[in-house]
Amino acid sequence: MVRREIGPLMGDDKFLTQLRETVLAHLTNRMNVEAAAAQLFVHKNTVRYRLARAEELLGHPLADRAATLELALRHVSLFGSP
Repeated sequence: MVRREIGPLMGDDKFLTQLRETVLAHLTNRMNVEAAAAQLFVHKNTVRYRLARAEELLGHPLADRAATLELALRHVSLFGSP
């Protein structure tokens, strides 16, 4: 399930790690860019850029499968990549 949901976002690359953290912060803050930016200590435009990049890599809007996406990201955050 994790590979299916976030396959293109998996990896040890620093950029992919930042994308995963940003998407997870966005989802846990009810898709609020400003709240995610405050949580991550970055500018809101940085969050917007990362979210757009994540959507591009995943091939669909984050809101389409927000619940399963959040679950997969939490799994990777807690247990690492499968």
